Amino acid sequence: MAEALEALYPGVKFGVGPAVETGFYYDVDFGDRQISDADLRNVEKKMLELAKSKETFERQEVSKADALKYFTQKGDKYKCELIQDLEDGTITFYKNGGFTDLCRGPHIKHVDDIKAVKLTSIAGAYWKGDQEQAIMNEINNITSYIETLSIGVTMTIGEYAIIDKLANFIIHHPEINIHLHYGNTSKLLELLDQGQISMAIVEGNYPKENYSHIKYSTEDYIAVCATSHHFTKEPHTIHNLISEHLLVREEGSGTRNILEQSLIAHGLHISNFTHYTQVENMHTIMNLLKKDCGISFLYKIAVEKELKSN
Repeated sequence: MAEALEALYPGVKFGVGPAVETGFYYDVDFGDRQISDADLRNVEKKMLELAKSKETFERQEVSKADALKYFTQKGDKYKCELIQDLEDGTITFYKNGGFTDLCRGPHIKHVDDIKAVKLTSIAGAYWKGDQEQAIMNEINNITSYIETLSIGVTMTIGEYAIIDKLANFIIHHPEINIHLHYGNTSKLLELLDQGQISMAIVEGNYPKENYSHIKYSTEDYIAVCATSHHFTKEPHTIHNLISEHLLVREEGSGTRNILEQSLIAHGLHISNFTHYTQVENMHTIMNLLKKDCGISFLYKIAVEKELKSN
């Protein structure tokens, strides 16, 4: 956490950061900056970013003179005060990447052993409990070494594409906790950017240059209607369908995005359909299709059972 704070708030000064039963806290002096609970989400995001760097924690024994020299040059008066109370020959630094801290240890070996973090609160605190000393901010943290996977999936993928594989993973990896988040592609990418999920399985188009990515599956994307549906025009091309009532997902949905891109390729837009109903739930669209309320475009995997049963 200290490395993340120093990266986000250059010049920040640190007091003590001991482990406690529920995690740990760290006394921090932000100087003239005003920090609130709302800023903690950015710190969490930076912590998770650093946790993926595979940096190692390196222990270094230092003399009292060298320790004082290092933190004096850094301008961290609180560390200097702490060092003054330590006996020479008992002082150790821990270094990871470009960050060095005064720490007794021991430490985990690699930063990527940390799989989840949660900063719970920030409150004013007096340095060493002395009201004459500067008011610092005490940031409380819960860090879990139980591996937790926070995965985001779209409704279609979560309902139809990953259940068997997810069940197999849970059975064979009972030691790993899983948080499964549902949302459309746009919302999941937002959660990924904010560091609230570790990965996302999305559909449709997205800025691949911004993410590490791998293809999970390729699925057929088809036009669907009830078997009893009567078309206004015989559907030889997509242009023949714009007089139909379109059932479509909300903006930001991967399913909708694919349709929008396909329509653009044919010089069309969703607004070209005379009538449409926007629905934020795939099951509702499927039930409306069964009642012959219109046509829709979606992944074949979502309606395979219905297609087989005619």
